[in-house]
Amino acid sequence: MNNAIKKYPNYNEAFLARAQLLFCLSDFENAIKDYRFVISQDNNSGVGKTKIARIGLGDCFKSQKKYLQAMESYEEARKCENISLKELHERRAYTNYYLENQEDALNDIQIVSQNCESLTISLLYLKGKILYKLSLKKPELFSESILTFEQVIMDEPQSLSSAKSLYRIAVGRISQKDFYEAFYTVQRYSQLNTPEYTKLLDLKKFIEGVNLIRLSP
Repeated sequence: MNNAIKKYPNYNEAFLARAQLLFCLSDFENAIKDYRFVISQDNNSGVGKTKIARIGLGDCFKSQKKYLQAMESYEEARKCENISLKELHERRAYTNYYLENQEDALNDIQIVSQNCESLTISLLYLKGKILYKLSLKKPELFSESILTFEQVIMDEPQSLSSAKSLYRIAVGRISQKDFYEAFYTVQRYSQLNTPEYTKLLDLKKFIEGVNLIRLSP
């Protein structure tokens, strides 16, 4: 690929392919250089390549935790023709979440759900986290956050996201001082064949200890 670029220095498809490979190798700085080159050749690269390059550039920034720059790239990608709203807003949802723009992130997820049959488990789990954060100021959203985590568990009971959802539900119950429901929630962990999740195991021990103290004469 490098030889092809040396021989044809304006061959944008080669730059785009190399940028994607560099991204997979976590070489974000060099991937950014290649994506920017493709974008700079806007008149020659075509709308499709420019769109892919802008999204790829945003992904690089997001991986570097440069979320404002990532959002700027996604916004530029949105101006391209035939952009996939699902693909774009799924990325925006995570970026807005990291930027603490929870309302915007929730809106992005809503747009994704309108453009696909169902949300991925990871995005559904993200929705639950966003709703829980918002419920700290809007208590009426607490039940919806719990239902969203329960949906994750129902859809993929053997996934790590299910274990994380149980943890989030239990933490939510503890925040309401409902230790009985929290205890019941962590007990469900042994019924699910999920990957080990240390934070849930530690929380299980904590809740069992609290309940033992509360029940002591």
